[in-house]
Amino acid sequence: MRACLVALCLLGVGCGPILLDAGTPTPRLSLAPMSASLALELLPNVADEVDSPWGQNQLRAIEVHQFRATLRTGFARGLQPLFRPPAGESADWVLQIGEATPEFVAAQVTPMFGVTAVTAQVRYQARLIDRTGRELRRTSGTAVGPRPAGNVDGMGDALDSAVEQLYEQIGRELLAPR
Repeated sequence: MRACLVALCLLGVGCGPILLDAGTPTPRLSLAPMSASLALELLPNVADEVDSPWGQNQLRAIEVHQFRATLRTGFARGLQPLFRPPAGESADWVLQIGEATPEFVAAQVTPMFGVTAVTAQVRYQARLIDRTGRELRRTSGTAVGPRPAGNVDGMGDALDSAVEQLYEQIGRELLAPR
């Protein structure tokens, strides 16, 4: 019963919005180290502050703060170590993220209490470009975090897991040998 009450406070209106600050995702990629250098570019339409549409239908709002910092941390902890540091002004390749939007979806629903757990996901569009700006590959999709949250303390971890999935998918789709 206590878990259900925590879940109600997690998602029920009246407790105020859930605030998520910069996360620390650590993607685990199965790519071999590369001799090229890689930089990250977050385009301007990748928002730093995101209000989720959850604040409707008796559900608490979820506010994501410093999302761009979370994306940069995921890149630095996951992809960047697999490439050599850029020498000079520009990298050999640039991972350009044109869209990255965090969202939360119901992961568990009970007849008595409604939504009792949520999963984070990130809709994204990305492309790999060379130092001249020529597009090498592109991808888009939705990265779904494998770790749902059933309480407020787990919300940041749920979002981190979605960002980890984002970089793992990008690694497979844009950087893996074909």
